[in-house]
Amino acid sequence: MKTSQSKPPTQRRCRISRTLKGSLLALFSFTLGVATSSAASFGVAGHSSQPAFPVYQSLSAAQQLDKVKELGVTYYRVDATDVWEIKALVDAVRAPGSPYANIKIIPIIYSWFTTDDLKTNPNGYSNSYFYNTCKQRGKDFASWWINSGYGMPFEAIEIGNEMDLICIKDGEDGKDLTDYHDEGGFQANTIQGSYWRCQAVIDGLADGIRQAHPTVKRLIGCAGWYHYGFIDKLLIDCGNANWEGVVYHWYSEMGLISQQPAVTSKLQSYGKPVWITEVNNRNGSLQLPGETVAQAEQRQADGLGAQVNDLKTLSFVTAIFPYELFDEPNLASQAPNESRYGFYRIGGSPGSYYISGRKDVVFNAFQAAKAPGLGGGNYRLSNRWTGYFMHIENLTGKVQYGAIAAGAWSSHWTLVKNGEGYYTIQSRWTGAYLHIENQLGYVQYDPYMSGAWSAQWSFVKNSDGYYTIVNRWTGAKMHTENQLGYVQYGSIPDNYSSVQWALTAAP
Repeated sequence: MKTSQSKPPTQRRCRISRTLKGSLLALFSFTLGVATSSAASFGVAGHSSQPAFPVYQSLSAAQQLDKVKELGVTYYRVDATDVWEIKALVDAVRAPGSPYANIKIIPIIYSWFTTDDLKTNPNGYSNSYFYNTCKQRGKDFASWWINSGYGMPFEAIEIGNEMDLICIKDGEDGKDLTDYHDEGGFQANTIQGSYWRCQAVIDGLADGIRQAHPTVKRLIGCAGWYHYGFIDKLLIDCGNANWEGVVYHWYSEMGLISQQPAVTSKLQSYGKPVWITEVNNRNGSLQLPGETVAQAEQRQADGLGAQVNDLKTLSFVTAIFPYELFDEPNLASQAPNESRYGFYRIGGSPGSYYISGRKDVVFNAFQAAKAPGLGGGNYRLSNRWTGYFMHIENLTGKVQYGAIAAGAWSSHWTLVKNGEGYYTIQSRWTGAYLHIENQLGYVQYDPYMSGAWSAQWSFVKNSDGYYTIVNRWTGAKMHTENQLGYVQYGSIPDNYSSVQWALTAAP
């Protein structure tokens, strides 16, 4: 979940009070024989079907997974206060012949304790009670799936969500061990003992999960920024063997993580995979005064794209998960800053919410940012439907397709990625760039076009290994639907083979 911080070290807000909510992460790795700087996979965070999240409760498992699949990620990170909240998702993924078989669910497990229990312990529970109750909870959660014939359906289980925000001291940035309320000792029934209660919950859940299953990964972390001091304390008090991955969150007001050496060096020092299970532009596409919806969505697209491109440069980052799948308009009054983080807009009202549209600029920015690191050579582009290769052999002014010798430079294309994650497609033969600047219905080529959005493209990989090639300016896709002998562009559905292209290395 998000921590709304206009100034990262001092201002914190979260949605833990809403039954300690979390989100889910989906991760997917794309390869084409050319590696990115990081081996990071990609996922998306969402929520479970419970009353606290009425948008997700209104949408079926299939409706949610359809959009996860459309995003081109494999992992979907969701809350799991109870097995029944995510069972429909797991069943949909595991059904024979399921179109979602490549998607993996990553649950976030919580204790049954409230935020008040953890903060001030008004009921006077002992720390051993917190630990033992949560150990049983972790064991029961993992065992239910095993005993119900699922085996262990999860690659990893995230333990709690941003629990550092419960026990961090006011005014502290979170990087030091002393920045958290542990001064009251184990038995303090005040805020001064809140760290120890959080530690007991995390330790108990982790131990219970491990008792039920020997290998499922347990992920433990914090809300990001400089809050790695919380992880340092858990390392001391829970032990290094009690978890297999580090969770960290990162939002745009924190800057680019690569420019925070204290954070990156600390994360590397843990020697464990780092899962960035929430990342986005702060406040998503919430409109600023005087801003249009389109401008707000473009700002979200730019912020998310910059963060994902930066995270990809870090070799120790294993997974990158934007938060979140859907907007949550139900929060527009009580928490407007958290209502517009989604890739998809939501219409309707509680009990009857529906998906009303996609934020195309945000979607395309993410696709461009997570695209494989194409480059370092020349490629040939062949259409899946026709089998023919894109070329400019006849210099007609239109990009053609046809049977052409593999050695012909007129069918070789150099892909150059810019700082925002988009590619220019440049002819090896003439140096011209592919573009749609004049809106002629076909893809053109001209020199000196590399800076124009009409000449910038994202490559979106599907589950079969083919790409749709999407224009940054209009969102149109290259295709051969009308069999005209030249490459067109338009809004052809992604599942049409005429809009799908294979990339092979040119000789």
